[in-house]
Amino acid sequence: MKLLVAGILLLLTHALPAAAYDYPIKDPYAATVLGTPAANRFSTTGPSHSGVEKLNLFPGRRVPAIFWYGNEYRVGIDLQDAESAPLIFILSGTGSTFESAKTRFLRDVFFDAGFHVVSLSSTTTDEFITSGSRSSRPGNIGDDAVDLYRIMKLTYDSIWTDTRADGFYLTGFSIGALYSAYLGELDSREQYFKFNRILMLNPPVNLYNSALRLDRLIEENLPGGITRVGDFVEQVFKRYAPYFNQVGGLEIDSEFLFALQKNESLSSEELKVLVGLVFRLAASSMVFTSDVMTHSGKVVSTREKITTGDTLTGYFKQTLYWGFKDYFERILLPYMQSREPDIIRQDLIHRLSLDNISGYLARTQTIGVITSRDDIILDESDLEFLSETFGDRATIYPTGGHGGNIEYTDNIMRMLEFFNVQTPLLVQ
Repeated sequence: MKLLVAGILLLLTHALPAAAYDYPIKDPYAATVLGTPAANRFSTTGPSHSGVEKLNLFPGRRVPAIFWYGNEYRVGIDLQDAESAPLIFILSGTGSTFESAKTRFLRDVFFDAGFHVVSLSSTTTDEFITSGSRSSRPGNIGDDAVDLYRIMKLTYDSIWTDTRADGFYLTGFSIGALYSAYLGELDSREQYFKFNRILMLNPPVNLYNSALRLDRLIEENLPGGITRVGDFVEQVFKRYAPYFNQVGGLEIDSEFLFALQKNESLSSEELKVLVGLVFRLAASSMVFTSDVMTHSGKVVSTREKITTGDTLTGYFKQTLYWGFKDYFERILLPYMQSREPDIIRQDLIHRLSLDNISGYLARTQTIGVITSRDDIILDESDLEFLSETFGDRATIYPTGGHGGNIEYTDNIMRMLEFFNVQTPLLVQ
């Protein structure tokens, strides 16, 4: 019955003209922070309980004790009761684990639609850097895609005895969407999954350029610029300590920003700074973890050994001054040049883009994209690239910010329509 209702709704939605789209938040930064109001949000149930698969990908790797999960890379597993069902992989956005709010929401949507669901953390998380990445230096999309592909294969192999997939699907948000495209290209050569459909949600077209846009949010909107970012973070933690105590954590993410905006009337500049801060903290964590794992000496001296009893406050403050651009210039580019002496900066920047695989993206009918014209990580040339490359496989909404409209009912119906939910699943 649930699938029948979903199919009817999809047919009705498909008949609506584009002008019917009326996501209510028009400011892109407010949309990015607030997401979708409850009245406009797609309703989900999701699995009654979720499983976790733990993979030991590098048995001989020594992971410092300060990273509590050690050598285990965790993957979210949510399986249908039916043995056979389509299986979808979900790749999380920048700095987000498979347990983050957007990933959980997408998991619930696709689980309700009848999919087995496998959810993966972002390549920018501590867990991927310590336990999922061969190099512990994420950012080179081709290398990371190979790592993710291995994780996906091992995860499916581990559940194969109890579960069969009668088709494979893939989606990802933000940087996870960019990786989805590269995984599609990789799989077109490897032919392990032979993905039926791949959907990118709010991808960067050029990761380096999008990172610069996010770095500038703090540099251009925080009084005093980047030199005040440490003081600003301390003020945030002190000012909103009651909220942190209430939720039992100290994580500044989209859920924190949503709660903050509900209780505070933030100016446009404050919204931009806080959005920039979320990405700055993701970059900070990535820099610190990669530095410790590779002994690069950029943050922690190669002579130092950090133990579980050591305070990390000084390192945290130091890495707050690192944006994604700094990580690219000071860690990723030198590493790639040590492997390929002839590679230059522009070559690597190109490798971190959809343009690098534009021929594949234009040829295949497997991959689609959903984004917003006011997405804060895109510019006009990016939107033009998406329109020209994907044609009618691109859905570009007028508003929604960076993933603010993911929970919007019209958007979810378009996702399910792209995955042909109303056809293969209704016949079960």
